[in-house]
Formats: sequence, C-alpha cells, structure tokens
Amino acid sequence: MNTTLLALTLSFAMTSHAEEPTAPHTSAEWQIWAYTTAAPLFIGNAAKVLDTNNEVLREGNNGWPSAHQAMRAFNSELINL
Repeated sequence: MNTTLLALTLSFAMTSHAEEPTAPHTSAEWQIWAYTTAAPLFIGNAAKVLDTNNEVLREGNNGWPSAHQAMRAFNSELINL
C-alpha cells in the first residue's frame, strides 16, 4: 500500500509543467503559469484563472469557478477520506 502511494505521489510530482515565463510576476502570463502549475494538472490545465483583484486572466472549461476553489475542494475530499 505505502509503495503504491509513494509511486503515485512521485509520478504526479515528476509530471512537468511548462517552464516559468521570464515575464514580470505582475504579468498575466506569469500569473496564469504560477496559479495553474500550483494545482494538479487535471485541475490547472483547464481552470479559470483570476488575479488578486478577481479579474479573469483566463477562462476555464473544467467546471470549477477557479483553481483556488478547486484546490480547496480537492483538499477537503482528501481530508475526509
């Protein structure tokens, strides 16, 4: 069981996201990269991305209002296992 869990964790950790953009951290490009790569790929790749003022930086199509809300829900499900 522990070996399987470790293997799954490592496989998720080693899945690469795009390289960090060289744009300023205040740019939409960098914020989209940062917020979507902080989430698991299955959430971040299709998530709506909001900036700190709740302005939409990128529309999403995975049904979640934003990556931040998806992560809270995902973590809540893990806690309740």
